[in-house]
Amino acid sequence: MLYDSIYTTNYSTSLEKISQVLKYLYTLSTNDLPLNPIVLIDNEVYGNIVELETRPENQCIFEAHETHIDIHYILEGIEGIALAHKEKLQRRTAYDCKKDIAFFDGSEDETLFLGPGDFIVCWPNDAHKVGIMDQTPSFVKKIVFKIKL
Repeated sequence: MLYDSIYTTNYSTSLEKISQVLKYLYTLSTNDLPLNPIVLIDNEVYGNIVELETRPENQCIFEAHETHIDIHYILEGIEGIALAHKEKLQRRTAYDCKKDIAFFDGSEDETLFLGPGDFIVCWPNDAHKVGIMDQTPSFVKKIVFKIKL
């Protein structure tokens, strides 16, 4: 897991595709957002703008991937994202290879609250529970990028 703000991170990451996404997000104007999907490299690096209402953590569920890295970048609102190593969790569903997702139950290692300009990179071992409210339900707008491994 990597957590930072788009405004303070340096882009010297050894992973070129993550660096490419971060550079793209840094130059993005929230007043002129692109249409979905956002494709930086065909079939390898793409994203979607997602809008959601946050909810209590007990209404959220862990998900994890096997073939993609996720980058969640907050445009508006505050979103809690709980994290846990997927091997510490109990599998709720079988892995769906077409959607690259499996769902899990269990306890988080930590929960981070991200605001505008914050991002989190979730590796395949990082199960993440998204859409968690801070104090009350609220609107969140974000971009979720997928990077194929």
